[in-house]
Amino acid sequence: GGILMVATWRDDDITNPDATSLMAAGIIGGLLTIWAVIQNIRAAIIDVEQSTKKQDKSFTVNGLLALRESRSRPFWVVWLTALIMVIALESLSLILGRPATSFPIGLDRIEGAGFSAWVLAGVLLIIIRPIAESLVFCGLLYPIFAKLFSDNLRATFATFACVAIFYLVQVFNTDLGWSVLYWGAVYPLVLGLTIAIARAHTKSTIAAIGVHAMFGTFLYL
Repeated sequence: GGILMVATWRDDDITNPDATSLMAAGIIGGLLTIWAVIQNIRAAIIDVEQSTKKQDKSFTVNGLLALRESRSRPFWVVWLTALIMVIALESLSLILGRPATSFPIGLDRIEGAGFSAWVLAGVLLIIIRPIAESLVFCGLLYPIFAKLFSDNLRATFATFACVAIFYLVQVFNTDLGWSVLYWGAVYPLVLGLTIAIARAHTKSTIAAIGVHAMFGTFLYL
């Protein structure tokens, strides 16, 4: 939906949109995801309050999404560790033969793009996507899995499996190669595992958002 709107507005080829259209569409999709998550949490809080006939101050958007301070390691330690992880992952993949010109969809066509494309890419990779995906996978799904399995370790693996599937589906119909293997499977597995561990260890979705942002920052740079 986002790419259709942006491509139409920019008079771009919807079957082969440029980097600017892809980044703008990603931002729109991310903002809609963030809005939908918050609205659904608010609706759930209202339903609970109406069913119990009383207001429970412990039920808040921040509380239910675990948008709180870390209960273990400081955020900067967790985020620095994540940055080291993604640097190690990228270095290892290059050693194993991944072409240095292999990039995910969107960034694969940003060479020669205008200033606006680079700005939109930074906003998407470092801000919007980390918030949107972390809210869904670590703010919503992780607590559900933790309650379902009564085990944080199983919840962690279930969460990162969902992240991996989400990324893999996006490249499922493309030709198998380094780009598909790395950006559709390897990178999401490491990303999903890292944000899930950060969420489980710190009990904070903010930690997961920061970890995701570190991956996005390195990718952008």
